[in-house]
Amino acid sequence: MPNPMGWPDWLWELEQPFLPPDPTPKLTPIYLPQQFVIDGAGNQEPIAIYLFPDSTTCQALITRYNPNGSIVYRPFIETSSVPNEPQIPMLVWPNGVAIAAGMLAQLWTQNQDSPSTADTLVKQAITARGAQ
Repeated sequence: MPNPMGWPDWLWELEQPFLPPDPTPKLTPIYLPQQFVIDGAGNQEPIAIYLFPDSTTCQALITRYNPNGSIVYRPFIETSSVPNEPQIPMLVWPNGVAIAAGMLAQLWTQNQDSPSTADTLVKQAITARGAQ
């Protein structure tokens, strides 16, 4: 668990054996291999891998945060007619709000040491988007 109090490391390490374990089940996102788009000059440009969690990660997110929702895929560039355009997985809530699964997965990736922090951040992001 990280040191959220800003205490000296030696003091934080001394306290660790007495702190309760984090009760939130851990989620370790997995991402697809590097995806690319073709620019106007025909060059391949890489896209952030965090936009493309694998289907297992998407299913884990929807099960945890949106059991009545669905997963849909939309093109990285909406107006593109390029074949094999990368598809971004979106979690769609019953009220129609769609959130990129990769954005939620990234919160877990960045907070692997504290599952409760990751869980809280994901729930706040969902609420901020108006998903219900």
